[in-house]
Amino acid sequence: MNAFARSAHRPLFPMEAHWRSWTRQGAVAVLVGAALLVGCTSTRTTSSTNSTDLADADRKVQPNRERATIRLTLATSYFQEGQYDVALEETSRVLDIDDTFSDAYSLRGLIYQRQGEFPKAQASFRRALQLKPSDADARHNLALMYCQNNQLAQAVDEFNQAVAAARQRDRGKTLLAMGICQVRLGDRNGGEASLARALQADPGNPLAAYNLALLQYQRGAYPEAMASVRVLNNGDRANAESMWLGIRIARKAGDGRTMRDLIEQMRRRFASSPQYQLLEQGAFDE
Repeated sequence: MNAFARSAHRPLFPMEAHWRSWTRQGAVAVLVGAALLVGCTSTRTTSSTNSTDLADADRKVQPNRERATIRLTLATSYFQEGQYDVALEETSRVLDIDDTFSDAYSLRGLIYQRQGEFPKAQASFRRALQLKPSDADARHNLALMYCQNNQLAQAVDEFNQAVAAARQRDRGKTLLAMGICQVRLGDRNGGEASLARALQADPGNPLAAYNLALLQYQRGAYPEAMASVRVLNNGDRANAESMWLGIRIARKAGDGRTMRDLIEQMRRRFASSPQYQLLEQGAFDE
């Protein structure tokens, strides 16, 4: 399936079919990278005795964290390969070494989530957040789990907290996921608002632009839909679906010039696409 939504008559970007792409640690590189940063801080004190005690404690803790990080990298590899049972065993070994390692709980949550073990996934994500409350990735993935389990209120609450905790460059991804979750679970107005925020946070995001334009088109807000899809069609990520949506919006808006321009572009670039065949048939409402 193409990354863009298929039709005005189907759910926007079905979440189940693209679950990996919505997991903020989908390749889990972020999770492992974060693990490598743990234990790098130092503590200053005016007491030489306390400094010695702290240094001794650090020497005891740091090797455990280093060993746990190496083991977590292995668990992550198994997770990426879809070997979830083996990844779970390796994650348990990580926690045997260091049961305060929040990233290991996050990975365990992802594994349980993929296996459909929602209560266990929730408990793992909650433990990760207890250890590291500012972990926007764990909170994002917890929100996705709630969405997958049709728990809209809980999902939106966790998404909002993830947005507040996320780095600027990641906020658009979380807002996009929240918007699609809201639409999927029936809150189209909330979904549209979240998608608009996602596009503000990440103006070049093609999924946010397309799905926002589609929602606006479906409710008859043609000037707004034109502005949203134009962001996509004027860039290098335009495709047959985005141009077809632009043509249908322009037709409804009575903008003949834009419609003709997009038709010409489709003829040059996507003449073999199913969308161009619909255009040839005049099937604007398909």
